[in-house]
Amino acid sequence: MYIDFSGGGKGANNKGSVKGLTEYLGKEQKELAKEGRERELFFDIERDNITKREVDMAIDGQSRNGLGKSDAKFYMISVNPSQKELEHIDNDPKKLKGWIQKEYMPRLIKDFKRDGLKPENVNMFAKLEYHRYHKGTDKEVRNGRMKSGQRKEGNNMGIPTYSSENENKVMLS
Repeated sequence: MYIDFSGGGKGANNKGSVKGLTEYLGKEQKELAKEGRERELFFDIERDNITKREVDMAIDGQSRNGLGKSDAKFYMISVNPSQKELEHIDNDPKKLKGWIQKEYMPRLIKDFKRDGLKPENVNMFAKLEYHRYHKGTDKEVRNGRMKSGQRKEGNNMGIPTYSSENENKVMLS
């Protein structure tokens, strides 16, 4: 499994609003509709079907006392299973989401090893993505075989996860 911790991902700088990032994650909605799939909303440890607006408000609307303009306001963690791992769960998006909610998110919070840190102290949202796209830095794009933004072949389910503090107690870093 490939797991990447980054500032804000494409379309967002983690020093400001999360809105650019949540907007970017809407990129698949039209494609999912063409494929006959329902749109994917965000989820957290306990709830499914969380809207973009709720995520934006939870992360951007919290107290940021003590955080300066150059301080990180949120973090993005991408969880990208391999083809074998996806086959192991029968390529089932519900199983992947369930694992993220019940095992990965709670373990991630525990692994930060901060006194008093509990799931209710952390705003952590995730969104299932079905496709991955080539970037300009990919070998295939540099060689001219693919274009930046072109969809990668195969089953590419992955889950970007966004975290920020809640109640100004913890900033995940």
